[in-house]
Amino acid sequence: MKINWFLGIISSFPIFISGEILETDSIETIYSHVEEDTLVLLGMTDTITDSVLQVGSQPWRYLIRKLLSTIQDIYQPGNLHDQWTYKVETSVPVKAVQPEMIEWINYLQQRGIPVFCVTGRGRNLWYSTPTPDVDVLTERVLQSVGVDFSKTKIPKALLKVDSQFFYKGIFYCARWNRKGELLSQIFQDVNYRPKKIVMVDVKLDQLKCMEKKMQETGIPGVYVLYQKTAKNFKSFNSKGALLQLKFLIEESQLLGDAEAAEKILPLSSPSLEEYFKELFSISLSYQDCR
Repeated sequence: MKINWFLGIISSFPIFISGEILETDSIETIYSHVEEDTLVLLGMTDTITDSVLQVGSQPWRYLIRKLLSTIQDIYQPGNLHDQWTYKVETSVPVKAVQPEMIEWINYLQQRGIPVFCVTGRGRNLWYSTPTPDVDVLTERVLQSVGVDFSKTKIPKALLKVDSQFFYKGIFYCARWNRKGELLSQIFQDVNYRPKKIVMVDVKLDQLKCMEKKMQETGIPGVYVLYQKTAKNFKSFNSKGALLQLKFLIEESQLLGDAEAAEKILPLSSPSLEEYFKELFSISLSYQDCR
């Protein structure tokens, strides 16, 4: 892999500027923004990893969150959103969103550039539900695509961060509304001031918060809205993804995207609402049997 951001070589891939947030669907456009002593922060899901199936994908998570929020408090511990997403996370393999991202992370680590993951998970918290060993699961998922953030050389000041929030090269931001709020507090507490920050995430609100917090402290940064997985929305099959979840819950089987699409082709196949109601009933019956 040829990466030479120190020489400021600009990638030929397009990058678009929205306000002060850079927007791209290719990690190569970011290389030239990283210099020595830059702190690189990367979101996890949809930035580094993506589900190999439609179930577990970004549009699937948006779909079930929208459907469930009309009938459940999805911020209540033990809610079905948390149960379903955890079941998928522990059952469905992931792939790298972009293989070049994995190569780049490894390259940065070899050069001693601090590159870390920033996730909305907690070490023992899955969304709103206390769950043991979420950190172990997170490390395993990242390692499955070839990333190990424990290999990153940690700046001396960050060694003082509470392990509840920073562990093996991963910042765990659960219970904080925005990642930037936690990170700015951490940097202040341990007196850490990087020369520059490059943050890559799929959520604009997270990037804007981080940008605002770092501007308040005078730390320059580049904030990148990474849109690679957003393209999945164009081919996403809502009913097929719900059918995959049904198979996973009822039969502990992974149903491929093509196979799921074939099963919902007949005119007699249930509607999206019917699939959802069935899933909801199945999940409640499983809870009653515990």
